[in-house]
Amino acid sequence: MKEAANQQMLGTASPPEICAVIRTMGAWSVEEGVAPYNDILPIVVLDEARQRPTAVCGTGFLVGDGILVTAWHCVRGALPAGQRYIVCRKRAPDLYDPFPILDIAQHPAGRDLALCHVPLKVREHFKIFTDPVKPGMHVWTFGYPATHVSQDAHGELVFHLGPRYLEGYITRGFVFPEAMGGPSGVWELDMQVPGGLSGAPLFFQGTDAALGVVFHAHEVETVETFRSIDPVTGKREPEVVRVIQFGLAHPIELVLELQGQASGGRVLRELM
Repeated sequence: MKEAANQQMLGTASPPEICAVIRTMGAWSVEEGVAPYNDILPIVVLDEARQRPTAVCGTGFLVGDGILVTAWHCVRGALPAGQRYIVCRKRAPDLYDPFPILDIAQHPAGRDLALCHVPLKVREHFKIFTDPVKPGMHVWTFGYPATHVSQDAHGELVFHLGPRYLEGYITRGFVFPEAMGGPSGVWELDMQVPGGLSGAPLFFQGTDAALGVVFHAHEVETVETFRSIDPVTGKREPEVVRVIQFGLAHPIELVLELQGQASGGRVLRELM
């Protein structure tokens, strides 16, 4: 993507100063100077001939030089000829530089996780959370949900990235029966997961230690009132169902099973 075109096509709301917030939360602290947007990047579909983005489809993050982790569904779609997946790294306000996503490999067990190569050096060196993960633990994430789309004077689409910091806590661990690749253990989160947040890392609150990857918004239905008929009037009352949405994250153990050309064929666990 040409720089001049990039400035016009891929805008951004001014990113919040996340590092100052994180450093003051809890007894744990993030290493001085960490800025999530350095290594947590938006995934974009680029039309190479027109040098214009056509969609923003998720979030990915660097776990090492040239190694990107994301959710498989963010990069699994076969694109039309002349289009490709890229990540964009912030260089200045309202300016992101594009980098191609290469050598995409799905999790070996078919989970909703992918390992990719990108020509980028890691800056933040996120850690792996190695202590036991339990319900009630506070967590945070950062990604690119709810991208605002507008049109310029020529009718071309402009994508305004809105990097967001979200936090919540782990409500439970359970086997998600509808997981890609078959039933799988996941973390349920008291956190919204709007479109575009998939593939974002999940960190223990107040640290830059990753304990999972956000991948899905899970809806739970509860019946508040069952369908009924009044025996006197014959009036029919409909069933009332309340829908509650939780986020889901793959545990870090699954992430560490990833391998592909991006990792030189080695399991990611061996490189972390």
